[in-house]
Amino acid sequence: VTQVPNAGMPTYAKADKTPSAFEQKFNRSMKILVCLIASVGLLALGTCVTVLYLLVFVRWTKEQQDTFLLHVGLGSIPIVAMLFTWFHIWLALQMMFLPVEFLGCCQVKPGIGIGWQGVVPRKSEKMAKIACDKALPHLMTVRMIIGRLEADSMVNAMEPVMLDACNRVEHRIAATWFPRLYNTMPDAMNSQLVSLMMRAFRRLARKRMPDFQLLLIKNLNLYILVTDAFRANKVLLNDFFRQIGAREIKFIEHCGAFGGLLCGCVQLVVYQYMTPAQRWYFLPGSGIFIGIATNWAALKVCFAPIHPLKIRLFGKDICTLQGIFLRRQHEVCKKYSNLLVNNFFTLPAIVDHLQKSDGWDNFKVLYFDWCTELVDEIVGMWGKRLIFGQGRSYDEFRQEVSLEVFREMQQPAMTTAIEKYFQDETDVEKENARRMTQMSPYDFEQLMHPVFQEDEWILIVLGGALGGIVGLAQAYFLGN
Repeated sequence: VTQVPNAGMPTYAKADKTPSAFEQKFNRSMKILVCLIASVGLLALGTCVTVLYLLVFVRWTKEQQDTFLLHVGLGSIPIVAMLFTWFHIWLALQMMFLPVEFLGCCQVKPGIGIGWQGVVPRKSEKMAKIACDKALPHLMTVRMIIGRLEADSMVNAMEPVMLDACNRVEHRIAATWFPRLYNTMPDAMNSQLVSLMMRAFRRLARKRMPDFQLLLIKNLNLYILVTDAFRANKVLLNDFFRQIGAREIKFIEHCGAFGGLLCGCVQLVVYQYMTPAQRWYFLPGSGIFIGIATNWAALKVCFAPIHPLKIRLFGKDICTLQGIFLRRQHEVCKKYSNLLVNNFFTLPAIVDHLQKSDGWDNFKVLYFDWCTELVDEIVGMWGKRLIFGQGRSYDEFRQEVSLEVFREMQQPAMTTAIEKYFQDETDVEKENARRMTQMSPYDFEQLMHPVFQEDEWILIVLGGALGGIVGLAQAYFLGN
């Protein structure tokens, strides 16, 4: 081990998941098409308004124009209420996640000052602990996951990639150490040598797999792995919660807009029976009420009631009420498990975590011991004499082979094959999703609700404040 340079952790490359060139062009074309349609629509609307103004409005008498503007102003009350409610809910939800870094000045401590930072990234450490504390107790343990790995199934699954790797290693080593022999070696002998390497690899995999599994169980801590990744990558933390609660976020926006429209209709009716002085109090006051009530109601229906509540009328079941998020438990569990696998149960993430653990040196010792046995078994006594005949050290040869194998393990094809084998053999995504579906409604509600609950009052107060401002603006323009 002391003779082999400490190469540290290999920079494992993730499988290329970027869209193809066709997909990128298609997506770009669709965005351009949507922008063009929107532009044409706005242009057509502006043209229609201008034509109506020139051909109709300007020909009316002053009294007819005032009556028309009054009706337009009154008709705008429910529309403004709907648009305003949608906007302030959308803004409040964006403020839960954005900006990722503090935006402002006079920051007295992280995230606190004259400015704003998204609630989730500002409290990334606490949010990371919430994500782990609520979910990990219900997921597979490291011992369960690692216990599903088998040497023979691993070699069988990775055999095509390993054959290519063995061919490349054999080519580079033979061409460097035995150039004359390699140039005259028939293809059949090359194939036999590669087959010998594969048999040796399979035997040593069976022998060393228990030691490797034991090291993984001792040093792989899923809680630390996930929380450290979230703390270091606030964008990942944001995306994690936003993808899990994507439907709830949209529902809160749409529910708020619909509630704002209904309240606006009530405003319109009541407004016409008030004196001008009363209207100055009514519109801002009702705006504050709409802002607070719609935000509170939208948040409430997402996570309450926790347990299904049956509504009965005359002894018959009419409907069952339950929080929107809770009713999606099976769907959310699949998404949650998928995000865990794709972001944390990957080879780069696991190796990076293990490299920071106390047992990383033991992994290196195990790897180089395995390489030593592999080289000794392949080379044999006659191979050692051949190496000595070159006037070079056998330890030097063994070191070079170990480094060549090490380089091959960093290739994208190899890391992709390892990840695919790991996910297929452990079936961790499906198993974790199945386990999460068995969570009680209360435990499941805690996966997402704490994110909004943490600063729920900000959403509600912001809605009330913006409602009051819009109400004052309405009172001013309608009064004129």
